[in-house]
Amino acid sequence: SSTSLPDTEGESDGEEMEETNSQAVNINRKGIIPCLSFLVMWVIGAAIVLFLLVYVYAYEEVVKTETRARDLAAEHARLHLEEVLGPAVMLTTAVQAAFTAGGIVSISDYATWLTILDPHFTAWTSLQEVEVAASRGAVTLDEVPLGSGSIVFHRMPNGTLEAVTDRDDCASISSQRGCTLASLRATESLWYQKITGYGQDWYYTPVDTTWYGISFLPDSRSEVDCSDLCWSPAYTYAALVDAGKFDEEATEPIEESDVTTTTTTTTTMYNPDATTTTITLTSTSTTEAVALPTIVVRAAIAATELQEVALQAEEISRGDVYFCKENGELLGASDLSDLVNVDFVTGAVSPRYLWELGKEWVLPEDEVGEMKAFVRKAYSGKYYLQDGYRVSAHVME
Repeated sequence: SSTSLPDTEGESDGEEMEETNSQAVNINRKGIIPCLSFLVMWVIGAAIVLFLLVYVYAYEEVVKTETRARDLAAEHARLHLEEVLGPAVMLTTAVQAAFTAGGIVSISDYATWLTILDPHFTAWTSLQEVEVAASRGAVTLDEVPLGSGSIVFHRMPNGTLEAVTDRDDCASISSQRGCTLASLRATESLWYQKITGYGQDWYYTPVDTTWYGISFLPDSRSEVDCSDLCWSPAYTYAALVDAGKFDEEATEPIEESDVTTTTTTTTTMYNPDATTTTITLTSTSTTEAVALPTIVVRAAIAATELQEVALQAEEISRGDVYFCKENGELLGASDLSDLVNVDFVTGAVSPRYLWELGKEWVLPEDEVGEMKAFVRKAYSGKYYLQDGYRVSAHVME
């Protein structure tokens, strides 16, 4: 007997043909080409829309968000800087008003100085110390020299205000601790030289006010030793103050010269119609205003106050914030170590400039001139791009 077996091989080939045919697309079928064209156009359109969305987000929305955050941080810093740095400016203004009103009649009137400055130290804990030094060669209206040396007013650990000086009349301070063991060397300080021009090049033009930072001041001038680091960073505001009361009676208004013209007629045999004109000039003498003596007042503000403002501005802007002068000299930052250059051989500490930070957004050395101009002009809304960073400058007025 014979048994027939099913043709499994033929059936499997048919199934494969059916599967292959089911995955095939007949492009000759009616309507398939328009459908495929629509799908291609839809994919291209979707890609264009996605590209536009990414472009608008990356180059429009992100820039607008950064601009708003940057402007908000700048305005926040501007408002808080008035609170932080304002005490130094107001103190020098109060000193000028005291001289103008006759409240202070002498630089050596230590008791009056303490009375005037004490409310300022009480109101603002950020005020570290105040130093007063006469301009080099300054004399009073009576031709009495103001003398050399300076006076430092600082807060004691118990909160009271104390004065110390290296002037010859230091013994007249009521605390009996007013004489310093060494000279305060105010004339060698950069803030004094910037105001008076002493020690500067011949072409230097002195200024009436200046900010200087960062410097280090002793926490307590009365202590000769301490267990910790006894120095604190501070910013210095120095201003030139007229040390005297202006006497209005010492001057008179300047009058114009009086001109008198006299015409006479002289008759002679040669010219009977001859005339002679005589012009007489009568001048009025005036007394010029006498220049008042000047002193330099330095007010030191704790650097930690400006550091806090920088930290808040960085939190708002999500970036780095630095405060500097018009010439690029750094005054404040969240990291105070960025503000100074230290010579590890001599130990000398000097201010650092913005282009000396070594950050990624700082322009290369061959473009430092452009960065200096960018900082000096500080146009609102202007910025430059460097290694993925957007850098802008704002004027803190």
